Amino acid sequence: MINFKPLRKFDFFLSLIIALGLVYMSVTGYLGIGFPKKNELNYTTGIYSIVEQPEHVNHIMLSQIDESNDNKLFTCSYSPFGNGQLSSCGHKDFLDRYAGNVVTIGWYEQKEFLGFKNDIAQMVTTEMNGETTRSYDETAKFVEDIGNSVLYIDMPISILSFPFFYWLFGRLTKAGNKAKKANLEK
Repeated sequence: MINFKPLRKFDFFLSLIIALGLVYMSVTGYLGIGFPKKNELNYTTGIYSIVEQPEHVNHIMLSQIDESNDNKLFTCSYSPFGNGQLSSCGHKDFLDRYAGNVVTIGWYEQKEFLGFKNDIAQMVTTEMNGETTRSYDETAKFVEDIGNSVLYIDMPISILSFPFFYWLFGRLTKAGNKAKKANLEK
């Protein structure tokens, strides 16, 4: 059984808090929660434009939808946890070829998960001039690959960080105690 000294209890709880924070970050980075089947996509046609956000994040806006003055914003986060820095739909150089053209976008609304809800439509497919330039299969593979990296790499590292931090804080405490002892002996 683990014998906790008063100082080590603090190390234990600090290590636990850090590890849980890393697990939380891994879970919120997981893509593909609620990713739809191909037949569950909605389709919208309109004039394509790029909405540039800070830090090179590019979202998509369709305007004049179905020949009306309606607009619809699309992101590519594929997650219920928001549309931050990882929600970019690609580099501006890649997206510029669509700008000003009539484009059909296949999209879905993210389902709620653990109380989190992403209300912005998530772009899955892009079709321009009858040619599919971004397919469902490409997007599904991308989402699966990122989700697998979180599941098989980030999550285990986050969980294993607890004993590492506990050990590290113990080493730092010992080093600090040795330094104090050396200063007192002077």
